[in-house]
Formats: sequence, C-alpha cells, structure tokens
Amino acid sequence: MISLRNELKNLGIELPESSPLDALAKLIEQSPAKTSLGIVAASAVLFYRVERDFNPKVNDIYDALLYCATCLNVGYAEVHPRTPMGKIIGTILQTYGPALAARALDGKRTACRHSTETA
Repeated sequence: MISLRNELKNLGIELPESSPLDALAKLIEQSPAKTSLGIVAASAVLFYRVERDFNPKVNDIYDALLYCATCLNVGYAEVHPRTPMGKIIGTILQTYGPALAARALDGKRTACRHSTETA
C-alpha cells in the first residue's frame, strides 16, 4: 500500500508523525459515505459564504449545495465560482470528489474484496 507520508517525503515534504491527513484517511476508509456527505455540506457552507456577495447565481445555501454536490460527479451546474476562494473550493472538490463518491458507493464491496484477496 502506498503511504501518503512516504510519497510526500519523496517530494521533500516532511510531515509530523501524527498528521490530520492520517486521521482523514482513516475516517474516509471507515465511513466513506458519511465523509462524502460531510465534505459536501461543509464545502457548501464555505462556498456560500465566499460567493454570496459576489455571485448573482448563489442566492441561498441550496445553490451552493447544488454546485458542491455536482462537483463530486459530473462537475456541471448553472453556478460557476467567481471568487478565488470559490475557485479553490471547486478545484478541490472536482479533484477529489469523484474518488470520494466512488469510494462511498463501493466502500463495503471493495473492503470485502481486499480481505478475500489477501486471505
């Protein structure tokens, strides 16, 4: 299994022994659906806060939720980020969202498959 810490170390980035990334990776592995929902909810709140005064298409939290939820799969919505922070949120969601969504939908089956392959 590839370790994120080792990969970052190869790039010259040292992480402390206990990092929030390790905790996040364990949380995603244990409960991918809850993690995905939490990330969508948190990103929708952040997206709404940074876009509401600058984006005429973000009128309420539901507009932000629609944008953030679509970033996990097809990345299509009538809403497009206008602020730098909104663009960062969208980029992160569109980069990691599909993997999170796939893991959430295939979580238990993948875990069972790995356990039978190693046995």
